[in-house]
Amino acid sequence: MDKKNLFNIKKNKEQKKSVRPVAFMVACSVLFMATITIVTFVIFRYMISSTASAFDKKYYKQYDQYYAIICNESELWTEIYNQAKFVGDANGICVDMLSERLGDDYSKSDLMKIAIESGVDGILLEAENTDEMRKLISEADKKGICVVTLITDCPDSRRKSFVQASAYNLGREYGEQVLAGMNKVDDDVIVVMDTSYNDSTQNIVYLGIQDTIKAGLNANESVNVSALLVNSKDSFSTEESIRTLFMNDENEADVIICLDEMSTASVYQALVDYNKVGETRLLGYYVSNTVLDGVEQGVIEATVSVDAKELGEYGVFAISEYLESGYVSEYFSVDSEIINKSNVFEYRKKVDEGQ
Repeated sequence: MDKKNLFNIKKNKEQKKSVRPVAFMVACSVLFMATITIVTFVIFRYMISSTASAFDKKYYKQYDQYYAIICNESELWTEIYNQAKFVGDANGICVDMLSERLGDDYSKSDLMKIAIESGVDGILLEAENTDEMRKLISEADKKGICVVTLITDCPDSRRKSFVQASAYNLGREYGEQVLAGMNKVDDDVIVVMDTSYNDSTQNIVYLGIQDTIKAGLNANESVNVSALLVNSKDSFSTEESIRTLFMNDENEADVIICLDEMSTASVYQALVDYNKVGETRLLGYYVSNTVLDGVEQGVIEATVSVDAKELGEYGVFAISEYLESGYVSEYFSVDSEIINKSNVFEYRKKVDEGQ
């Protein structure tokens, strides 16, 4: 064998020796990566399985029906929603407040369209007395969606039921409260009414106030009852309208009655700002923390509380009853109560305890 062939054989042996460690390292690396991949996959599957199991048991819940609440956001409607959701959860019904989930950039009409397109089973609606709202309620009805109105109604529409405190009885309660502390001689009562609702409910309350005061007067006594119209959708305009009551002595009222949360809070603040506490009597609406504070301090003489829990409960019941039987009572009436200094602490305790 010549020297050249001998050199090539020797060179090939050396190359084979140098390749073996590299091949071994590559094989080990591949095996290691494969092992890591398998272990990671097993752990991942276990975690997914555990998470899904926990989600199914703790978080995920199937519902038989889906109801949407469409309203303006307020403490009253939050309480109505909480009760409706509580009752719904207990009966396999998902109750969803759309304005809370989607934000306040949507009008009630927009939210109605979303609910209809989503194919909900029922809608609890703070209605408006407009042709557009009637058209939307009719559209929902044609698609088999039951609409129940709460607090404010949309008359002559295809809603199935209306849940509210008796408007006329509310007016009577306000009127009796007015008479209880008046001298009944040339006193002025101003009723702050929110035109944004555009329904007859507040007009009926106003009529109840007038009738009750008139029935409680003698021949030589007189009380002037008038309305101040505001629009809660324009908070600046509302506050300005209310403040004019205190800036002009000629327009000053002996009693101011508010039929909604916003105007109650605005008049309450104006009484404090203009040092009219004790001079002008304020009768408010509902029992938000602000209103209860005002009653405790004596700035608000009394407030009318509607039973928000009954509103939520009756609303869910009305839809369920109609969907099950095809029939439901056209009206449901909830309780109301006068809250003043004599019972405000007891009522506050009930609210704090969630009763």
